[in-house]
Amino acid sequence: MIKLLLFVSVLISKGSIEFYVYPFTVYSGDGVFTTHYFYTLNVTQIPIESKREYEEGEFYIEVLFKNLHTGRRVEDRWTKKFKLSGHTELTKIYDVFSVNLDKGEYESFIRFSTRAKLGEVKFRQSFELKYPFISDILIVPNISKEGKYFFKIQNISFNIRMPLEFIYPDTVVYYYYELYGFEGDEKIIYEIVKEGNILYSQEEKVSTIEKGFTSGRIPICRFGSGEMEFRVKIIKNGEVHYEKSESFAYYSEKVIRERSIREFYENYLFFIDYFAKSDEISAFRSIKDFEGKKLFVQKFWKEYDPDPSTQVNEFIYELIDRIKFADQNFSLGLKRKGRFTDRGRIYIKYGKPAEVESSYGG
Repeated sequence: MIKLLLFVSVLISKGSIEFYVYPFTVYSGDGVFTTHYFYTLNVTQIPIESKREYEEGEFYIEVLFKNLHTGRRVEDRWTKKFKLSGHTELTKIYDVFSVNLDKGEYESFIRFSTRAKLGEVKFRQSFELKYPFISDILIVPNISKEGKYFFKIQNISFNIRMPLEFIYPDTVVYYYYELYGFEGDEKIIYEIVKEGNILYSQEEKVSTIEKGFTSGRIPICRFGSGEMEFRVKIIKNGEVHYEKSESFAYYSEKVIRERSIREFYENYLFFIDYFAKSDEISAFRSIKDFEGKKLFVQKFWKEYDPDPSTQVNEFIYELIDRIKFADQNFSLGLKRKGRFTDRGRIYIKYGKPAEVESSYGG
């Protein structure tokens, strides 16, 4: 009987703190499984206190794992503290924590919180012994045997990326998984699957292994842009005995360039709300395709060009600066961008104030 376990890749939290979680499970023996939960979050979501030579902050992590068969619960709570020499809006924290669980099916819950905000993620995990079998598959942009990266297993350190997106100039992906209880009469097939089509397939025989691991790399640039699946099959007695897969995405140089242009227009030039008349907004929203919207705003913003004799519309640069400032200074957490607040609307429409007065409460 085929045992198919499609690994749920990177999980995204819900709430006022956004973080990513990437579970990776290996078998520790005696019916116990160890899951390493890689996580990342942007530090701008966490209160940070400036010291003389560094910045520091902290948040709380709570976990709860409930065995749906036995009702047994595993739970914990701790404080994560960090120090920074400085940060920007792009600075992120990468870390990992590990939990040992008996075989079975679990309802899993992870929460990150501060005194004012929280984010959480809920999901299910299933751990089952069915010899021979393999661990989860770890997909990363690079590995090192010199300990260059923060997570290490079997004397290999891994450069963890979340979400699992590989972007030009990336050309390969590295994989790692562990093998358990192989008797020597099995085969393993590696496949890259895209849109239901097998683009790459390799088969190899497996020797007798009680517990081992394998790692390697696959060139992905040849498969073009898009979402893909790295699939591992165990063939025993001519049939698929066990199967696991991990999903990831690859974006070529051309796609990145096209996506950058699209994001630029969607983030900034399509934001005509505070400048356009009601009939212009209705006309713009009635356009369904990207190119049509693009032509509309190119014509729309020409009316705001302070010097039509030049090839550059200087107001576009001013508009972008205003929108960025509003998002960075007036946002209400992750729920509402600064551009959509009253202060953001005034700032974007009229620009910098002539005078600023600041006051601080006790």
